[in-house]
Amino acid sequence: MTNANSKFKALNFKHILNLRFLFLDLPVPTRGCEIAKRFRFPGRRVGFRISDLGFRISKTRLLSSFIFCLILFLPWKTSALTLSPPILDLTASPGEIVTSSIVLENETNLSLSISGYVEAFAPDAHSGEAEFFPSNEGLVSWIELGEREFVLAPGEVKKVFFKINIPKDIRPGSYYAAVFWGTPPPLGVSSGARVASRLGALIFLRINGYVSENLELKDFGVKKIYTALPAIFSVRVKNSGDVHLIPKGEILIKTLTGKQVAVIPWNESNFRVLPGGERVIEAKWGRGNFFEEVKVGGTGYYRASIHISYGSPIKETGDFISFWVLPIKSLGIAISTLILLAFFARACLKTYNKWIIRRHLGS
Repeated sequence: MTNANSKFKALNFKHILNLRFLFLDLPVPTRGCEIAKRFRFPGRRVGFRISDLGFRISKTRLLSSFIFCLILFLPWKTSALTLSPPILDLTASPGEIVTSSIVLENETNLSLSISGYVEAFAPDAHSGEAEFFPSNEGLVSWIELGEREFVLAPGEVKKVFFKINIPKDIRPGSYYAAVFWGTPPPLGVSSGARVASRLGALIFLRINGYVSENLELKDFGVKKIYTALPAIFSVRVKNSGDVHLIPKGEILIKTLTGKQVAVIPWNESNFRVLPGGERVIEAKWGRGNFFEEVKVGGTGYYRASIHISYGSPIKETGDFISFWVLPIKSLGIAISTLILLAFFARACLKTYNKWIIRRHLGS
């Protein structure tokens, strides 16, 4: 046992002890090992004093390392002003007073001076997205904020109320406005102008009465040939009625023989189409992987039909279109695999034939 320990101590540990610990900048050990603390190895025992390795870790370095780990790994709270809900769908009758509220939360570590104001918005002629602008007419002039300016303490959650005074002689239909909250504007700028940072809640108000609900399907398009999935369907609709609509629908995809291979939901995000506006809402079929293309049949002619419902009572519209899926990449993989399998089978057959001949000659 003594000889084993002597041989083990005689080993040169210099290449181990000269390792520098870059993060802590540990010095190279200079003193030899002394048997003080034992470590177990297969078939023998050997030990050394850890202090003899020459590791000199100062308190400053330890503290710096600890702070670095805190900065790197501990979660940090996001600093922001949040608002909910972002969209309010309200229904009322002429002459009615509607009361609603918006919740603001200060997630920063500082007090925030908040100011509120109201703007009108209308749909963009091409994208259908809302465009905001100052106005003193329509729904903007009916909204009365309970508080226009206040201070939010750090972490404070505040519910801000507002009233909508609807005129008695107002025509039935849809009316729109946006209530914005944010930091005050610079000096000399009106409260209706843009502020340094702001959050807004969209208000969709529907006045009861006889209204016209009409949605036109202007275009249902897709590429004629796809060399790989996914296939993107583009649906353009126009609202030619008096109220905003949230159309819902699905796209059915069938093969040439009529077999249904997919049902794709359309407008799952509940995009609104405002009166007089057009909007393009897309849907996607497939994720673009080889196994999915094989599962749906991969190659061939497909027919897609869209069915859209909207309004109350429910009205429907729809259209159909055809396209081809010719997955060149997937076909190349399949053909290459078949060729490799054919070569492998041929090689196996040759090897087997040689083995049969050698066995026959040997016997």
